[in-house]
Formats: sequence, structure tokens, C-alpha cells
Amino acid sequence: MKIWKIITVLLAVLLLAGCVGCVSGAEINSITLSLDDPKTGETVPTTATASSGVKAPVSWDNGASGTFDAEKVYTATITVEPTSGNTLASHGTIKLNGNVKTWNLVDGKITISHTFQETASAVTTDSIKLTLTKPLAANTPATTATITSPSKGLKVKPVTWSPTDTKFELGEKYTATIVLESTNVKAFPISTSATAKVNGYNAKVSTVSSSSITVTYEFGETEPKGIADDFSFTITPPSVGASPSKSIKSSQDDKTDAAITWNTADKFKPDTIYTATIIVNAKEGYIISEDISAVVTGDPAINIDWISNIKAKVTCTFTEIASVSTVKVTFAEPRTGELAPKTAATVTTSPTSAAKSADIKWTPALVEGEFDAGVEYIAEVSIPISSSNTAFDEETNVYINNKLATIDSVSPNSITVKYTFPKTFFFPNPLDIIKEFYNLMLAIFNPASYAF
Repeated sequence: MKIWKIITVLLAVLLLAGCVGCVSGAEINSITLSLDDPKTGETVPTTATASSGVKAPVSWDNGASGTFDAEKVYTATITVEPTSGNTLASHGTIKLNGNVKTWNLVDGKITISHTFQETASAVTTDSIKLTLTKPLAANTPATTATITSPSKGLKVKPVTWSPTDTKFELGEKYTATIVLESTNVKAFPISTSATAKVNGYNAKVSTVSSSSITVTYEFGETEPKGIADDFSFTITPPSVGASPSKSIKSSQDDKTDAAITWNTADKFKPDTIYTATIIVNAKEGYIISEDISAVVTGDPAINIDWISNIKAKVTCTFTEIASVSTVKVTFAEPRTGELAPKTAATVTTSPTSAAKSADIKWTPALVEGEFDAGVEYIAEVSIPISSSNTAFDEETNVYINNKLATIDSVSPNSITVKYTFPKTFFFPNPLDIIKEFYNLMLAIFNPASYAF
């Protein structure tokens, strides 16, 4: 049994060795190759694409080096060699780009040749069109120009400027220098008589060769980024008792900065003329038109002083806020059994239209909204201001049915007064009158019996 086991192991080892020998190498009798046609300006390849088991280095005639020249006929010589562990059969088929070539095995290698069609003529660049962002005051100089024509064959280097300001100055003239290079001088040479345009205008060609060209273009005086001319300012107009506001918003906030000052730091008072001064400064790169116009909330009288193309002053004079000298309020006086009025019948003021309404509260409390008999009622009358150009103050006199009332509280926008009316008329009960008359008659005859 042991002998048979040993024999079995030996046979297995021999079979395994045979299999290893089978997979370690192969005889190749069919090869497929591909190699692109030479194109003017493109890189000269050094190997062809080959099917598995072989490699195919390529050599070229006609001085091919680096890139293919224009209008030349090139022949490629391909040497096919087996890769490690493989061998080439003595006979077989070989194809290059689908064309069958002769299988000629020499020293274990196959050598084939193929002549390609003449390469295309070079495309000469003789007209160049570029676009470049023109200088605007305070803008950073553009460093990239865009080639709009030709569509290929050129690349542009970073743009340089003279003067070399980091930001364009208003009114200065700047010259841009643009260097362009051929992406492949064999395929896209630059004509020595090439012309150039920048933004549609003729530019100067300072130096030119088949591989590069230098273009310069002088722009006109730098323009502003924008002009501020029509302003609308939003501010808080004077209001009696309020403090002057520094808040201001301008319709030209994107082009200018505006600041406001007042002719007072105190709270606004009535019977006083107030003036706001708005200083407008142009932001960097912008200017202010000499024909500036402006409107301001509150509709004050406006005076505009153009100081320079970067500064202006707008003076706003507001109509004084008149104090209300008198208010006359009329309404029905308390009468026993009548409904108490809640609002005034008429309100007249000096100056006119300063107030148009008045609310009335009564004390003591009413019963079902009616006046009771024999009660002294107090009317509390609240009057709101109706005009933005008028205000109440401590010297405002309020008359209730032509009689001076007492001020309870006052602010610029409202005033509250109180007025005490006489007691309402008392109507005695008729039975009480008869009873009293009877007692009086008894007293005539017996004075000691009458009770006062």
C-alpha cells in the first residue's frame, strides 16, 4: 500500500509540473496592432497599441521628433516582440489598423512598415481678436484677456498694465500688454504680419514671431464706475419732544455715503426752525454729478451745494412746529336724566386744524349712561393732535363750552383737561312735596309740632 501511495504522489507531482509548463508561456500566431495617423503638431508616438502577449515599439522616418511637421509623409516601422514567457509562431497573421501585413519572423521578432498619408498644412494665425475688461475707477486691473478669434492655436499669458497701479485711478490712461503664444508652432504658427484688436479696436503689435506675439492697447481716460445724480433721502423729520435722529438712508447708497447733522442736540421744541445738513461723499470709483437733485422726507426746503465730483452738501430747513395756543371744545352739559356725551360736538383750535376730535370720560360713574339729579360731574376731555406741524405745550389753553379747563396732562401729541360742572338740577318727589305742605299747615296752628 505504501508503494502505491508513493507512486500516486509522484504522478501528481509530474502532472502539476506539466501544467505549470503549460501556463508559463504560449506560442502566438495572431497579432492585432493599431497606430494613429500622424497629425500636424501632434506628439510622435513611440509605441503602437498591441494585442496581449506582445509589445510593439515604433520608429519613424523623415526626421519625426517631438511633434509631426506639416505637409510631410511619414513611414512608421514597428518591431513586434513577444513579452516574457511567450513566443511567436513561425507563421501567422498580423494586422495594422485592420490591414493585413506580412508575417516575417526573424530572430523571434516581426518587423513591419507602414506609410501614412501626408500631414495637413499648418494653420497660420494672422488675425487675433481679444476682449479685456476696460479700466474703471477703483477697479482692480484685469489679469486675463479672452481670445475670441481664432478658436484654437493660441494661449494667452497674464495681462500687465502701465502704470502698474493696484487700482485704476479716475482720469488716468492705462496701457495693457498682452502676450500670446502658439499652442503648437508646427500646426499653428503666427504670421509675422499678424494684426490684433482689443474690444473691437485696433491694437498695436510690438513683437511677433511664429511662436509668440505681443499686443499693446491704450485705453482712454479711466471713467467712473457710476454717477450719482438723483437722490432721495429718508430721514426722521423733527417731532416735538423727540431727539434729533442721525439715521439716514439714500437712494444712492451703492454709490455714496451720507451723514446727517442738526442745528441742535436738544429735543425738538415747538415754534422753532430746525435745519438738517446732509454731507454726501462718493464711494471709491464713483462721482457726484454737478446737476444733483434731491428730495427729503418731511418735504423741507432744500438747498444743494455741489462741492466737487466726490462731495456735496444738502441743507434741509423744516417748517417750525407751531404750538397750539387755544382749543375750544363744546358738548352738552350735564342735565338730569339725559344721556352723557362721549365725544365733543365741536373742536376748534388756533392755529386751525391742530385738533379735530375729543373724547370725554365722566366721574362719578354714570347710571345707564345718564346724568343723575343733584350730582356734581367732572368731565375729563382728551384731545389728540391732528397736524404734524403743530404741538400742544404747557401754555395751551383749553376751553370747555367757553370756560377755561384745568390741564391734567400734556404732551406734544395730546392734551387732557378736566372741568367740573355745577350740580345737576334736583326734582323732588311730588308726594314728598304734598307731605311737606301738610306738615307746614299743621305748624301754622301748632308751631311746636313742625319738624325741620
